[in-house]
Amino acid sequence: MLAAEKEIKEESSIPYRILYHRKGYIRIEVPSLTSLCWSFLFMNLRKSPPFPLPAGITDFRVNPLKGSIVITYEPDGIDILKYIKKMASDPEIRKIMKG
Repeated sequence: MLAAEKEIKEESSIPYRILYHRKGYIRIEVPSLTSLCWSFLFMNLRKSPPFPLPAGITDFRVNPLKGSIVITYEPDGIDILKYIKKMASDPEIRKIMKG
């Protein structure tokens, strides 16, 4: 599958693209991260996400310069692709991403 085909184009979702995925590690491009207020990003997202992480996710890091998120997870503990899709369409997350 081409990388461009992995991008979700639904109006009800935050657009994202999977850049790299191996068992236990995924890096996602989220272009809207680069447009958020820097102070908001560094005060809130760099430390921890503004929402509870489910069991199975061991690390969640946001890189606002690259507009990406890296998630480290336990492969047997979570369906990571399902989780990402759910988060991209979550109304509270979409509200945060609008700045």
